[in-house]
Amino acid sequence: MAYYRILCDGYPLMDTRLNEYTVTGPKCTVELNKTGSLSFEIDPQHPYYDFIHKVSSVITLLEGEEVVFQGRVMDDDLSFDKVKNVECEGELSYLLDSIVRPYTYEGSVEGLVSQFITSHNEQVEAKKRFTLGQVTVTDPNDYITRAASAYPDTWSEFNDKCIGLLGGYMRLRYTEDATYFDYLENFGNVNQQVIDFGSNILDLSKYVKGADVATRIIPLGATIDNDGEAGEEKRAAGPDAHGFAGQEAARAKRPLEAQQLRRDGREESGADRPRAGAG
Repeated sequence: MAYYRILCDGYPLMDTRLNEYTVTGPKCTVELNKTGSLSFEIDPQHPYYDFIHKVSSVITLLEGEEVVFQGRVMDDDLSFDKVKNVECEGELSYLLDSIVRPYTYEGSVEGLVSQFITSHNEQVEAKKRFTLGQVTVTDPNDYITRAASAYPDTWSEFNDKCIGLLGGYMRLRYTEDATYFDYLENFGNVNQQVIDFGSNILDLSKYVKGADVATRIIPLGATIDNDGEAGEEKRAAGPDAHGFAGQEAARAKRPLEAQQLRRDGREESGADRPRAGAG
């Protein structure tokens, strides 16, 4: 049977096998290309209550021996009865703690990822460093150019210059001696779990917000350039003002010789149609 543990710098805050280490309402959220989050409440009677330190403490959630989440404490609000409400963000958020200096890069995708990770590691303490792991995202030409003139944080720059342009997924892998940063085209794993209401779906709701319902829609034509003249804004009018005119209006725009006109129950080319003034 699976068991779960929450550790704070290695000290047990929760262990589902042991009654003396418990927290209230633990909730973990893990998303693709997001930092992820973990929250829980801890009573002042807990033996390691005072071991939790904002920003510096590393919180780890394990399922058996597998790391599900690891990150830092961002908030630890106290209630009236001194219960701590602890909010954590995942280790990918460490990329927010470093910047990318102005650069120009030409080369492979893996080379750019390596440059970002190396620069990040040079700016942060040891526990926030990553080891470059697998890079399976590629460019069709295996050659990219990237540049930056400002000083964005590493998280933003990686999302803009890698994921935003090439796709792919960030993943952290944990071993005993390192945390590996992978940049993958896909995970390659398929979840075989069946979604079944009443079994692993305990609640389902559907709603429509009234604020999203429109009682009337007024289409407006494209804005007409007033050539710099001040005054009321002018808009195009007519059946095709909005770019979605009916079929007849669209047909009227075609050259006459390209139209097919139906006459006397048959179609004939516009070029064969009698024209005004023709003898």
